[in-house]
Amino acid sequence: AVEQVVADGDYAAARIPFVGTHAGEWGGIAPTGRRVSVTEMFFCRIEAGRLAECWQEWDEHGLRQQLTAPDPAGG
Repeated sequence: AVEQVVADGDYAAARIPFVGTHAGEWGGIAPTGRRVSVTEMFFCRIEAGRLAECWQEWDEHGLRQQLTAPDPAGG
């Protein structure tokens, strides 16, 4: 479910929660079976009524913390 959308001219941004169960290997981390929740944000440019470009950011650090894995950035 989309939590929030903001639009300005040819650009739109959306904040979307991601919720799931860590059931497969991810980033070298063996499955933990833990339920996880992180937020993703999308920033898109629209041209002629269609998506022309889209960028995505998400909370990888928060996900790694939930899986109790060391953060490769040293955090």
